Amino acid sequence: MPYYHFKKIWTPLEMFGLKLFKETEKKEVWYSFRSNRKRPLFR
Repeated sequence: MPYYHFKKIWTPLEMFGLKLFKETEKKEVWYSFRSNRKRPLFR
């Protein structure tokens, strides 16, 4: 399991439980919805 380093992107959607994260090395955007499990947004 590779180690990812995330930078949190704050959006107003966070009030609804959707959090966005930016992966710093590959510049991919990940999301987590009402849980701590992050998933790739475009895959």
